[in-house]
Amino acid sequence: GMGIGVVGAILVRAGHKEGYRVVFSDKKGLAIRNGGVFSQIAFVVGSGQLAAESGAAAVASGHLAADDSAACVVDASGRAGAATSRSDDSPLRSAGASTDYPTTGVIPYGKADLLLGIDILEATRAIDPREQFRVASSDRTSAVLNMHKQSTVYTLLGREDFDPEKLREEIDNHCIAANTCARNLSQLCEERLGSKQYANIMMLGVAYQLGYIPVSAHSIAWSIKDTIRRDHRKNLKAFNIGRKLAQEPRALPNRPQPETWEHLVTNKVRILRKTRFRGSAWAERFETLAREVMNKMPDLGDRVKYDLALRIYDILQYQNHLLAQHYVDQVFKIYERDSADRGRLATASAVLNIAKVILIKDEPYVAYLLTRYEKKQRDISKYAIDLANGDRIRYLHCTRPEFNLGPWRVRLNVRTTDWQLKLVRHMKWWRKIPGWHRREQAFRDWYFGLLERISLTSEADYAIALKALKCPEDVKGYREIRYPTMDAAIAMIESELGGVPPSATSARPGILAQMVGTPAGA
Repeated sequence: GMGIGVVGAILVRAGHKEGYRVVFSDKKGLAIRNGGVFSQIAFVVGSGQLAAESGAAAVASGHLAADDSAACVVDASGRAGAATSRSDDSPLRSAGASTDYPTTGVIPYGKADLLLGIDILEATRAIDPREQFRVASSDRTSAVLNMHKQSTVYTLLGREDFDPEKLREEIDNHCIAANTCARNLSQLCEERLGSKQYANIMMLGVAYQLGYIPVSAHSIAWSIKDTIRRDHRKNLKAFNIGRKLAQEPRALPNRPQPETWEHLVTNKVRILRKTRFRGSAWAERFETLAREVMNKMPDLGDRVKYDLALRIYDILQYQNHLLAQHYVDQVFKIYERDSADRGRLATASAVLNIAKVILIKDEPYVAYLLTRYEKKQRDISKYAIDLANGDRIRYLHCTRPEFNLGPWRVRLNVRTTDWQLKLVRHMKWWRKIPGWHRREQAFRDWYFGLLERISLTSEADYAIALKALKCPEDVKGYREIRYPTMDAAIAMIESELGGVPPSATSARPGILAQMVGTPAGA
């Protein structure tokens, strides 16, 4: 089930297309009884005067060994015959001439030029002198190995265990160590292509690029298409990834994520310029605001600065730069009253929770979150979508928008696509509707009033202030869960401060509500 037979078929077809006489031998059928499967292939050149064996032996738990383009052949008299390399730049060895074709695809003892180890454990068995199919030797065999640990039945039962690194060292001792390439290709396949099943084809790409397989890329590509009728494009991609990996071992790193607030600002500026109408103006406002606030609050920790820059960006996307400026002003008021001796803990809480109460997850904002540029890029990486190769990603969102129309509450169960949500994300004027997410707005306005009431002077007051600033952290979930936690948070903080808890409708919207489009007195 690891694709040894598939790789063998690809090599046989590619060899025939190149004009070789191809002989091969498959040992399989024992995999269901926990046995190994080998596929051995010999490429033969010439009309009886030149011979070049390019073999491949694969084991179904899985290894594939290849006697590539310069293997020795035993003639009828039992003498070791000659072989010559198909390509001048191949690192494979050459020998003298043979007078007979090989009559079997079984590779002579220790005469393989290439060992493809799809399973590291079975590849190690292929270099064991006690084994019947011992094909490797330290003077001629190159190796391409998959370092993924495929547990055996006894390993799963806890009776045996093995270390892939130690097995690789053992293989190095019986092959040409300088010509050994070992990577966890299964993991790389899962990260880039969404499945480990392409590791065999990726190994084929590595071996080809290193010069160990004496056929052209065109022949292998044709053979992949001819052998794998379904999903051959992704297999071709796996083959090309393997080639890239062989050319530059450090290729295909994980995509770097912004680590500092400066990196984050640079990253978000590019996104704004790319995705917004008049994106340059949006990007300039964001960058200017972020850098100004960092200069005004220089002794914040790196993590707090990163969080602050990210919240400025989120609020800018939520509404506009005016609301982002108001958020920054509220954070700065706490910063001015806070103390560096206390580690600016109050400011750090304000950075997170002021943004949390501002960013009400109403229908336009949820539509934005579901269709934002960052989400699509994350999904492309997660599901290995290759846009250049013609791949596409299509979304079908199951949403439940809710509207309050006077005394009635209307909740819809609908399935929406991206283009519909992209229209909704621009419907920010909905926030002017009287009663729009009334309870969330009331909690937001109560929290902003709370910022003026807390004291940061004494140690006791500071502890109460921290508790008050952090109270929105428990407000999350669907409306049925969120509303009771909002009421509980208000009651708890008011009891700490000795005040009277306001009703859900008593808070009066101020400048913040006007910035997001709510009419005064709504």
